[in-house]
Amino acid sequence: MRISFQISLVVLIGLGAIYAGVSNIYSPSTVFFDFYKVDISGFNDDVQFAIETQIRLLSGMWVAAGLVVIYSAIKFESNTNVLRLVFLGLSIGALGELLTANLLGSNIQPVLFKAAIQINICIGMEVWRSYIVNRSNLVPQNA
Repeated sequence: MRISFQISLVVLIGLGAIYAGVSNIYSPSTVFFDFYKVDISGFNDDVQFAIETQIRLLSGMWVAAGLVVIYSAIKFESNTNVLRLVFLGLSIGALGELLTANLLGSNIQPVLFKAAIQINICIGMEVWRSYIVNRSNLVPQNA
């Protein structure tokens, strides 16, 4: 069960965050149009530059979070606080995206679906991690 958790953690959280970050670094305007149906090429150059700069800044944080998760997966039992912070950050980010969609008056159903999946994955991974750690503490260690 330990190896299954590590593989799931790396694939679902680590590689997922790295993929999101790299795709946003590579082409932020394409991601904006594909996911939100917003074409930022119509804005003047200064506004377009500001938007793409902020997206790339956030993308760097996604890549960093993914790398931290991959590194922490090896000894996840001793990296509880790090993993909890990453799970919390991803969940708060999903809630922020949902709040933004609501405040801008767009259709929140697809954003709500995405946020619910992202938050449930984070909660599920934390519950699974906690179960494994608690179970291994109950099993007597052979000396």
